[in-house]
Order: sequence, then C-alpha cells, then structure tokens
Amino acid sequence: MRTHTKETQQTTTPLEALQFLREGNYRFLTNLKANRNLLQQVNETRDGQYPFATILSCIDSRTSAELIFDQGLGDIFSIRIAGNIVNTDILGSMEFACKVAGSKLVVVLGHSKCGAIKGACDQVQLGNLSTLLNKIQPSVYFERRTKENRTSANADFVANVTEIQVKRSIETIVEQSIVLREMIEKEEIALIGAIYDVETGTVDFLEETLMYGEIRHFYLDVKADKVENQTTSAASAT
Repeated sequence: MRTHTKETQQTTTPLEALQFLREGNYRFLTNLKANRNLLQQVNETRDGQYPFATILSCIDSRTSAELIFDQGLGDIFSIRIAGNIVNTDILGSMEFACKVAGSKLVVVLGHSKCGAIKGACDQVQLGNLSTLLNKIQPSVYFERRTKENRTSANADFVANVTEIQVKRSIETIVEQSIVLREMIEKEEIALIGAIYDVETGTVDFLEETLMYGEIRHFYLDVKADKVENQTTSAASAT
C-alpha cells in the first residue's frame, strides 16, 4: 500500500477518510493486512507527513490505532491518553493536525474493559492519576440506567460509562475548539466516536455521533432527562 502524499491527503474527503478506517479494521479482523514496506515508508515520509486522520485513543497496550486500523507510517496522527479524555493540550494537537497538517477526520476511540473507566467507576484515588480519573467522573454520574452495583464489577455499567465518556469527549471538542467546530461546519473535517472491543478486535463506530457540516449534542440528553425528572418530582411534591 502506498504512502499518503500531499495530493492524496488533499483529495481525500472526510467521509472517505472514515471509510479508509472501516476498511482497515476489516483487514485487521480478517488478518489480510495491507502489504507495506515500512522502511520504504520511512524514506518516503522523511521530508513531510500527510496523515488523513487523527485518532484520540487510550494508552491501553491493546489499542494501537495503527494496528487495529491497519495503517502505515505517515497515515494517522495518534493521540493517546488514559480514558481518551480531552484537555487543552490535546485540543491544540488536534487543531494542529487538522488546520495546519491537513487531517480530514477526528476519531475519539474508547475501548471495552478500559482500566481508566473502571478506576473512575470505583472512585480510585492514586497520586496524579486521581486528577485524570476525576475528569471521567461526570461520565459515571451521567450513567443513569444502572441502579445497583455501580462499580467496575458490573460489565454493563462499565460499558455504558465508556460510551458516555466517548460522547463527552466529542462534546468537549466541539464546545472548546472554535477551530475544529468551524472546520466541521464547513465540511472540511468530520468528527466521530467509536469503541474498540478488546475481545474481538472490532471497532464499532457510533454513527449517531458523526458530525460533518452539523453540530449536534448527545450525552447532554441524559442530563436533560434527569433535570426534567427532578422538576416533575418537585412539582408533584408541591
């Protein structure tokens, strides 16, 4: 498979970039990885890089974006942090990747059985890790389906929090980055969430989170429902 060039990057649409990742994950699942000469790609990218996508994923050793999407050197910007949280440094990196370096797609990639999510579910406190896990706590709070056993021992609870965390990260991106929001509205880039299954190798794209020319909100619906229920209960009490 050929290394991306400035021309191929510029002529790739955001939705085509998304399709490249879908096809790459299929190759990964079927063990039909593209034939690449990585040393040749080292030489071909020595004077510049033209990645078509930017992927924010967890530091988990099982979730290397280059591997699970079957991509080579120079194909994607890979941002990794526990719990795929978003902060100003990560937003700045995304803005560079898209506005300066020409990336056409941003993916927030969560994964099953995430240790950071489990830690937040269990309210773990450990040095600087506590600060990071506190950023995931709102996702734990917004998970309202689970009434009992709201701990990491409950696989369904962890899975629900994982999906909410992906959606919250997407919300943060569009709320806190004017640069990326404007690029989405102009259809210069697309933004989508996804979850990787560490048991099967499958990436499940959350289609309802796709932003391309339109900015929408998802996880806030949970909050809105809760507020509405509280208001209704208060009115009934009076």
